[in-house]
Amino acid sequence: MDAIKKKMEKLSSETADAERRISMFEEIKAVNEQEAEKFEEQLRIIQKKIQNMESAYDVCIEDLFNQTVKLEGMEKKAGNAESEVSALRGRLILLQENNENKKIGLLNQLLNLLVLVSELMEQLESELSWRMVYLLTRNLLTTLISN
Repeated sequence: MDAIKKKMEKLSSETADAERRISMFEEIKAVNEQEAEKFEEQLRIIQKKIQNMESAYDVCIEDLFNQTVKLEGMEKKAGNAESEVSALRGRLILLQENNENKKIGLLNQLLNLLVLVSELMEQLESELSWRMVYLLTRNLLTTLISN
């Protein structure tokens, strides 16, 4: 019986030892579970931040796309405006050349007109001179005849 009693004491001691170890491991488990919960909470917070950043990124990408579309439209308008300016510049140069040519033509016509006026003036002067000679001669003859 002693052997059974010793065995029972040994089993009782081993059971108590095992229960202490179980208790110790349960405490370690509780501490680890608390740390795990903290890490899981931190992970949830980080995941929310990542979601918010992804949403902000998506908004930025959409804004970038919209701005790119607007930029392309404005670049197209600027290209069209540059083409129009270039065409108008060419037209202006042609109009200026045409204007210069017309000025030269008008100046030539004016010069020809002045030459004609000058010739007419010479003819009028000579005609007036002959008329005056005629009138003077007639007056002189009339005076002579009357005297």
